[in-house]
Amino acid sequence: MTSISTSIPAFLPRRQSELHRLAMADSLAKLASGQRVNRAADSPAGVIAATHAQAALAELQAQMDMGQRVHNQAAVAEGALAEISTLLTDASALAAANASDAGLSQAEKDANQLQIDSILTSVDRITSATSFAGNKLLDGSATLSAFGQSLALGSTTTSALGATQVDGESRTLADAATGSPLDSASGNAAGARQVIDAALDQVSTLRGRVGAFQRYVVGVQSRNLQTASEGLSTTFSAIADTDYAAEVARFVRAQLLVQTTSAIVGLSQPRTGLLINLVA
Repeated sequence: MTSISTSIPAFLPRRQSELHRLAMADSLAKLASGQRVNRAADSPAGVIAATHAQAALAELQAQMDMGQRVHNQAAVAEGALAEISTLLTDASALAAANASDAGLSQAEKDANQLQIDSILTSVDRITSATSFAGNKLLDGSATLSAFGQSLALGSTTTSALGATQVDGESRTLADAATGSPLDSASGNAAGARQVIDAALDQVSTLRGRVGAFQRYVVGVQSRNLQTASEGLSTTFSAIADTDYAAEVARFVRAQLLVQTTSAIVGLSQPRTGLLINLVA
C-alpha cells in the first residue's frame, strides 16, 4: 500500500532507532557509574544478590576492624610488659650483687637498693599509665576479648607481682623496697631476689599469653576474615560491577546502529527534489 499521510515503511527503522538509543543510554549509565546494576530493572535477581553480598561484606569488615583494635590493644599491653620485664631483670641483677660476698661496701649496697627503689616506682608508674582508649590495661581490670575468646591481663603493680613465700611469710615485689622486710641493703638480698625473680617469671608468662592471644586468636581469625572478604568481594564484583571492555563494545555497537537507523528513517520518508546523504 502506498500512502502519503502515513509513512508505513518508516515505522520499523524508527522503532529500532529508539531501541538502540535506549541501549546506548543504558551502556552510558553503566560506564559512568561503574556498576552493572544501577536499578532493580537492570537485574532483579542481581539486586538481591548484591544487597546480600554488601551486607555480608560490611559485617566482615566490622569484625576485621574489631580484630585490629584488639590487636593494637594487646600490642600496647605487651610493650608495657616488655619494659617492666627489662626493669625487673635489672633489679634482679642488683639484688644478686647485694646478696654476694664480693666485698661491696654498705654505701654500694645502699646505692644498689636505691636503684631497686627507682625500678619499683617505675613499675607502678608504667602500670598506672598504660591504657588504651582511656581504659587502663595493667591494673587488673582489663580483659582482651575477640572472636569469642578472652584473656584477663591481671595486675602488674608491685603489690601484686612476685607473690611468694620467703621464710614462711607471704611477700610481694613491694616488700623489696627500702625499709621493707626484703630490703636488699639490710641483709635480705636473697629474699629480695626471690620475689623479684618470681615477679619476672610472672610478667614473662603474661607476655607469652598476650603474644599467643595476638597470634593464635586475633591473627588467625583476622586472616580467615580477610580471605572470606576477598572471596565475597570477587562475587560482589561479578554481580554488580561493570565489565568495561564488554560495555564499551556494546556502547559503540548501539551508537553505530543509532546512526544507521536514523539515516534509514530519513530515507524511508517521502521526499521530492531533495538530495539525501547517508552518513554512517
